[in-house]
Amino acid sequence: MFAQDILVCPCGGRRSVVAFVADAGQAHSLLVTLGLPADSATFAPARDPPQAELAWEDPA
Repeated sequence: MFAQDILVCPCGGRRSVVAFVADAGQAHSLLVTLGLPADSATFAPARDPPQAELAWEDPA
């Protein structure tokens, strides 16, 4: 969704920003302290889709 207000709380109130952590080490430490996932997700590398063999010279 475009231009969604991320400060709207599900309870109907408004959220507020209390801190902005720009240092990766501090962010990792804070997430671990709070018991939240601190490691980035890992994904399989992108690959080409399978290519079906095409019969260009089909005598039928």
